[in-house]
Amino acid sequence: MDYESAKGWVRLLYQLYQHKPLEAPEVRESYIKVFRDYENDIAQSVFDELMKKHKYCPAPSEIFEAFEDARLQIRQAKVFDRTSEIKCYVCMDKGVLGFADGEGRTFVLYCTECDTGKASAYDGSKISNQKYRTNYAIEPLTKYYDRGWISETEQTNRLADRTPKPMPEYVMKLARKHGINLRALMGRG
Repeated sequence: MDYESAKGWVRLLYQLYQHKPLEAPEVRESYIKVFRDYENDIAQSVFDELMKKHKYCPAPSEIFEAFEDARLQIRQAKVFDRTSEIKCYVCMDKGVLGFADGEGRTFVLYCTECDTGKASAYDGSKISNQKYRTNYAIEPLTKYYDRGWISETEQTNRLADRTPKPMPEYVMKLARKHGINLRALMGRG
C-alpha cells in the first residue's frame, strides 16, 4: 500500500487504542513501514472480517496476524499460478533430474533442454587445479533417456501443471463481499 494509506491505518490504530507510543514520530514511521507491506483493499476486507468476529475491537497483534495470514495466502496463490513462469517442463526449471538405476542407487542428471540444466553440468575431471580434480560428474539426461521419453515427460508435466488449483480464501471472501457468485461463474451451480 502507499504511504498515505499506511498512515491512515496508523491513525486508526491510535484512535482505537490511544497508545501513547504512537505519538512519537519514529514509532509512527515504524508502524507505517509495517503497514506498507500489505495491500490496502485486502487489509480493509481482513479488518472488516475481524470487526465482525469481535464484540469489541481486536488487539493490534490480532490485526497484524490476520494481515500476515492474508499476505501468505496471496503468496501461496502466486506459487500455485506458475504456468506463465515455467520455461522448461522437462525439469520444471530445477535444472536437474534424479535417475535411479536397477541396483537402488540414485544419480543426478542435468537437463539438456534448458539453460538452467546446462548451467548445472559439472565434470570434476576438467578442473584446472590438479589438487581439486575428482571423477565426479553430473551427466546429461540424454545419456540415459531418449528423445521420446524426454518429450513424453515434458507433456506429462505440462498437463500436471494445468490441473485446477484451489482458490485462495481471500478471493472467495472478497467475491462474497461484493455479491459475486463464483460457483455460477465457473458453471458449477
